[in-house]
Amino acid sequence: MDIMIDIETVGTGPDACILTIAAQTFDPLSVGYQKQDYYARVDVDSQPDREVDDATVEWWATQPKEAQDEAFGEEGRISLKQALEELSKLCFHCKLIIGEAREKFATIAGPQGGTALNGAQMKAEGNAIMDAKIEELKLYVDGSQPLMWVIG
Repeated sequence: MDIMIDIETVGTGPDACILTIAAQTFDPLSVGYQKQDYYARVDVDSQPDREVDDATVEWWATQPKEAQDEAFGEEGRISLKQALEELSKLCFHCKLIIGEAREKFATIAGPQGGTALNGAQMKAEGNAIMDAKIEELKLYVDGSQPLMWVIG
């Protein structure tokens, strides 16, 4: 299972002010899109130290009205911190799903006798990483280093 994340911003750098965050899980080798997805409109006021680029704002002015309304509409906005906490839960939930699938089988048959799967270990690692990242997000102050994580 993979996850695709898309953000809409009013800047082009790593510290750009975020308008929306979307995520969709998918399996390119199987049925395609999975049921897990995420979407949030992020409150610009919760990002006082993030970049707003005039050229990007001008670009947004050339986009269709529907896209502008979605990106800049005020309804349902949440803080960047809340959006990242919710997105983190989705990302780490995906690792737990893979761990559960691997846990159902001890090995996969192969030409050299098979490969042992690490489902229980993957679930434990996923839970530990998720707990650590949630704690990190609780301490996050906007304007510090960009947040990132790797799942795999």
